[in-house]
Amino acid sequence: MTALQVQSSFGLLALCLLAWGMGGFNRGVSARVVVMGLALQIALGAALLHIAPLRAGFGYLGNAVNALAVATQAGTSVVFGCLGGSTLPFQELRPGASFILFFQALPLVVVVGALSALFYHWGCQRRLKSDRGLWCPCHVNGGLYVCVRNGIGDPSIGQTR
Repeated sequence: MTALQVQSSFGLLALCLLAWGMGGFNRGVSARVVVMGLALQIALGAALLHIAPLRAGFGYLGNAVNALAVATQAGTSVVFGCLGGSTLPFQELRPGASFILFFQALPLVVVVGALSALFYHWGCQRRLKSDRGLWCPCHVNGGLYVCVRNGIGDPSIGQTR
């Protein structure tokens, strides 16, 4: 085991102990459930790292998120100028010092929330909550949109209202 693997293993256990210690119902925590959850997490991580189709699928998903981020940054650059990520009219003394969370990262959260609201309006999330599986095609205006079942769809809608 390398030093980074030991460090990450220690961090994983430390986070479990921290969650257990700060939780209000410590007697109800089963060690079997915790061990099985950690084993499942490690197995899923290993699968995503070592199985090529899964790695490629998450690569495509990452490319889609990057495309959303680039499009959002282009929009914030038009609206907010150099505060939104456009070129600076002066020389940046420290790399990364021009990043402003409010103008550059939070608009992406609003865009994702707006997309979630749009998918909800189109009825995709109602289809996702049925028991038809992980992938659910949504037919909207003659087009086919593939929606993925997620747990943050409903809370994201409230962020855009």
